[in-house]
Amino acid sequence: MSFLAVEIGKHRVKILLLQKEKDQVTISQEMTHVLPSQEDIKVNLREAMLLFVRQHRISSRKVFVTIYDPNVIMIKNVILPMMPAKELVQALTWHARDEDPKSQAQVLFNYQVVKEFTDDDQAQKCAVVYATVQQKLLQSLLLVLTRAGFDIERVTAAPLDYPKMLAWLGETAETQALLDVGYNHSTLAIYKRNQLIFFRDLAFSFAKIKQCLNDPLFLESQTQGEAADQKVEQVLQMYGVPDEETAVLDGASRIGKFYALIRPLLEGLVREMRYSFSYYETRWKETAPTKLFLTGHGATFKNLDVFLGRGLGMNVHNLFLPAKIQNQKGPTAEGGRDSFQTSQFVSGVAGVFAGQEAVNFLPFEFRSRRFEAFQRKILLLLTVGLTGFFAMSFFFVKLQTAYYAQYVAMDERHLKTLGNFAELSSKAFPRHFLVSEIERGTVPAEKVLKLLGYLLPEQMVIKKFFLDAALKRVVLEVAIELSRIQSAEVVDDFVSRLRGTSFFDKVSSSPVFGESEALSRIEGVFKDD
Repeated sequence: MSFLAVEIGKHRVKILLLQKEKDQVTISQEMTHVLPSQEDIKVNLREAMLLFVRQHRISSRKVFVTIYDPNVIMIKNVILPMMPAKELVQALTWHARDEDPKSQAQVLFNYQVVKEFTDDDQAQKCAVVYATVQQKLLQSLLLVLTRAGFDIERVTAAPLDYPKMLAWLGETAETQALLDVGYNHSTLAIYKRNQLIFFRDLAFSFAKIKQCLNDPLFLESQTQGEAADQKVEQVLQMYGVPDEETAVLDGASRIGKFYALIRPLLEGLVREMRYSFSYYETRWKETAPTKLFLTGHGATFKNLDVFLGRGLGMNVHNLFLPAKIQNQKGPTAEGGRDSFQTSQFVSGVAGVFAGQEAVNFLPFEFRSRRFEAFQRKILLLLTVGLTGFFAMSFFFVKLQTAYYAQYVAMDERHLKTLGNFAELSSKAFPRHFLVSEIERGTVPAEKVLKLLGYLLPEQMVIKKFFLDAALKRVVLEVAIELSRIQSAEVVDDFVSRLRGTSFFDKVSSSPVFGESEALSRIEGVFKDD
């Protein structure tokens, strides 16, 4: 079985082709596509995916997506006073907006209380890790893939998926830190008992390393274009940081110039990480980790782990793929000739094996499309199978053709009669007809809209309407041009009306944040009886 793993960053797309046989997974093909900062990733995402599929003649369209752009999926942590769950959601929503007032379109997706403790003032506190999603940006990226014919299986964020990789590597330490040096941004995560407990975005990035080295004194005349980028990539793998802390480099030599350019940036990274560990110890009341793993695009930087180990006074190792995931192009063991490139695959592969318990950022609309597509395939297979079965039966019982023709004609008349009765009964007994349709799993949209029309308050306008006939579920987004308190009263009244119709087994409402007008989301599940 083959499938694709796609990591989408702000200006980078990494595509992997994975082959699975029993418990072994092999990375058979890979492609990295980096764009200039002024270009939009959506413009080139479709072309990069289709080019990769054509080049390697890939028939599978199943895709696991990892989002590596904090503008799309943002992971944060915060310490708040202990409070009920309903109040905690509101507090997290306001905290996210206070941290980034420009991102009003960010919607709180999920949260998890990772620790409860008492601070120095004997106040009850809780540490929370939460994720917010820029829905429009995420949907626009996923639409590019679905319109190109790809079937999205899961959408994840790498920091939430790394614990699975660490567990597969046999790392048994209770607390572990992981530095992910991305192309455009870097993150520091701390995991305790295979759970993300602390997370922080860092100013360091691989692009900044390249920018430091893009100096005429170092690259001579090649300071622009693809040739300069390739030259910098080669230098990072060839020179790297000196192995010995006491090494004295001649400032006039090429390697001396290299180290002089990047040293201020590396020392800034060490200071920022020390501050992060100190902040974690002080606020989270936890012991700082003694082991750090290094991964991401910046893993190509030779001896970066050595420099960080000296500066932080801790063990630093590159995060490599587990034994059950092999790279067809080179060895995965540490020290192999392809080890730097292999360590970049971890973030893309981690989302594939995150497990069913992991957070899936795939929007509901895309999940329902996948379910509908699955239904169509099943119906197609059943149709083909039944057609073949009856064709063979017709061949072997050819003498009974006339009898079957007469039987089909009787069935047609019977169905027509039933159809006329159903149409008439729906007009005479609308409630009985709607209940019958619900029991058969085919809720008629026009009947539901007529029902809502009777119950809808005059201050309320339906903005979005979604009906899932198979799951007997209706979802509304409604707008009310009143104050927040008055709007809440109108929504509560409408929910009570829906419950009073006896059609619904469950009705709930929730506010929709991040829109220019006040919106509420109302979900109802129809009864079976």
